[in-house]
Amino acid sequence: KMNLTKYLTSGRNAILGIAFVLLAGTLYSQNTPPNLNRASDYDVQHYILRVRFDRPAKKVIGDTTVRLKPIKDGFRRVTLDSVGIVYNSVTLEANERPLKFNTNGGSIAVDLDRAYSPNETIGIRFKYTSIPKKGIYFVPGQKGGDGLIGHSDQIWTQGEPDEARHWFPSFDFPSDKATTEQYITANRSETVIGNGTLAEKISNPDGTVTHHYKMDVPFSTYLVSFVVGEYSLVGDKYKNVPLGYYVYPGMEATAQKAYGKTPDMISTFEQLTGISFPYNKYDQTIVASFQFGGMENITATTMADTEIMLIDNPLFGGNVQDLVS
Repeated sequence: KMNLTKYLTSGRNAILGIAFVLLAGTLYSQNTPPNLNRASDYDVQHYILRVRFDRPAKKVIGDTTVRLKPIKDGFRRVTLDSVGIVYNSVTLEANERPLKFNTNGGSIAVDLDRAYSPNETIGIRFKYTSIPKKGIYFVPGQKGGDGLIGHSDQIWTQGEPDEARHWFPSFDFPSDKATTEQYITANRSETVIGNGTLAEKISNPDGTVTHHYKMDVPFSTYLVSFVVGEYSLVGDKYKNVPLGYYVYPGMEATAQKAYGKTPDMISTFEQLTGISFPYNKYDQTIVASFQFGGMENITATTMADTEIMLIDNPLFGGNVQDLVS
């Protein structure tokens, strides 16, 4: 046995070495493209993502605005990554003027109304539907018992390495970073966890609720994330940073065991790196049928429920402290 806190703080080199090994394994397992640069003639500034769902059809009904700046003068055409998305309309955000566009298997090309320069911001609004093969996953609910983990229906994203393009038009490569807003519409009984701060919840006439999240620190598209399902929130705090541990109802004690050391861990990494935690919140959410152990989406980590449930496995005496003390 070992004391985890002492182990974490025992040496910067040890921690950095372990982090490197874990990161390398994660990158390899999730097939991150080896090329670190990708040429572009524009820089995306902001995405506004509005989504709702046709659940029986596993369909996303999307409305995305992409705001970008050209890199050179004479900019007339925007090409974005897009796979399996069917577009109903493409318009200028400023005046709703329709724009000509064409799609192929992996992109959408939009012809602008005129030439633009680098000192201008262009907003393009896309309305569309998608039945994504990747990027967004619809997981049916499951009753617990007989070794099964009970949970509600879920909808969640997994963007790494390049799956965002399956549900919204984007420059889907980590070299381009932008801020985001998300408007995720779900059933009234459901929780929605997204990137950044929950700015508002809007009740709709049809009984659904739209959750508006804002992320003001630019980041790569593969980290755009949301989770929809019925959850119990176990709240915590590190300094002025709210922490959220989202687990299935009835698993609150497991949340404390699994995530209760989060404030200590953030503190340890602040000391080792000399950098304060840079974001406005940090949520950790369990989901079913997740293909990896976890994914470090910005401000909102997604974790496989099977991995978290291990801490209550009789093999470990039902107490995570047996592993870390």
